[in-house]
Amino acid sequence: MRNIYLIILSISLVLGIFSYKKDKALCLFPFLLSAALLSDLSATVLKYFGFNYFFLYHIYLPIEYSLLAYYFYLTIRNVRVKKAILYSIPIFIVLSLMFSLEIVLISKYPNFQTNIECLLLVVWATIAIFTIEVKVDVSILSLPVFWICVAILIYQCGVFTFTGVFNFLLDTKPELLDKIKPYQIVLNCILYTLYSVAFICSHRTKRFS
Repeated sequence: MRNIYLIILSISLVLGIFSYKKDKALCLFPFLLSAALLSDLSATVLKYFGFNYFFLYHIYLPIEYSLLAYYFYLTIRNVRVKKAILYSIPIFIVLSLMFSLEIVLISKYPNFQTNIECLLLVVWATIAIFTIEVKVDVSILSLPVFWICVAILIYQCGVFTFTGVFNFLLDTKPELLDKIKPYQIVLNCILYTLYSVAFICSHRTKRFS
C-alpha cells in the first residue's frame, strides 16, 4: 500500500511540475510535493535501518503549512482573510518550534502541530471553496482550486481523527496503531490523486484565462 502511495505522490509531483504556469498559486505545489516525497523516502530509509524518523515531520509540517497557507493567500480575495492567513504562517512556525522543543519533542510524532494545521487549513479551504468565482461557461469541476480545496478538506478532516491519538497508541497499543496506519495511507492516496486532478484541470482551463 505504501508503495502505491509513493507512486501516486511521484505522479502528482510530475504533473505539478508541468501544470499550467500562468496560475501563480499552483507553482507552489512542486515545492510542496518535493518536500513530501523527500521526507517520506527519508523516513522509509531511516525506519528500515531502525532509526527514529519522526523528526522529519517536525521539519516538514511548517514547510507544508507555509506553502498551503500561501496558496490560499494567493487564491482568496477577501483582504481580511488574506491578512489572517499571512499572519498565521509565522505564528504556526513559532508554535511548531515550541511544541517540538518543549512539549511533543522531536522523537515523537508532532500530533499537536498536525491538529493545529488541520484546523487552520480546513478553515482556509472552506472559505476558498465558498468564494470561488465561476464564469458562466466554465464548470466549477474544471477549476484547479476546487479540487485543491476538496483534497485538503477530505485529507485534513480524516487526519485530525487519527493524529490526536498517534503517540498514545504508539506507546500503549502499537499493534492497534499498525492496524489503522493503512487508513492514513489511503487518505494520502486520495490527497495526491485529487492534487493530480487539479493539475490536469489547470491545462483545461488555460483557454479561459
